Parts: sequence; structure tokens; C-alpha cells
Amino acid sequence: MKYYIANLAVHLLISLVLIIVVTVSSNRNRTGKTAHALTYFLPFLAAAAAALYIYRITWPRLLDLSDV
Repeated sequence: MKYYIANLAVHLLISLVLIIVVTVSSNRNRTGKTAHALTYFLPFLAAAAAALYIYRITWPRLLDLSDV
């Protein structure tokens, strides 16, 4: 039980960090503070990574919480 809660907390933290990366990088793009041309694509890549991570890893663990 403790391992499950710790595992869920770590995956929620990783999901939160990915969402923060999307938010910060999109704000930098909007204000024009992006230093390198390739970093304009960072919000799109981070959003895709966050969506896939939440869909494949975090969401099933949240659904299993009621069974534990």
C-alpha cells in the first residue's frame, strides 16, 4: 500500500513537472523571450509527452486507487 501511494505520488509529480514545462515554455514563446529557434517547438513536444505520460502511466494508477 505504501509503495503504491509513493509510486502514484512520483508519477503525479512527473506529470505536474511536464505541465509546468509546457506552461513556462509557451509563456516564453508568447512574450518573445525564446533564445533559440528550435525551442519554439518545446511546448508542442512537452504537451505531447505530458498527454502520453498521463494517458499511459498516471491515469491508470489513479483509476486503481479505488481498488486499493
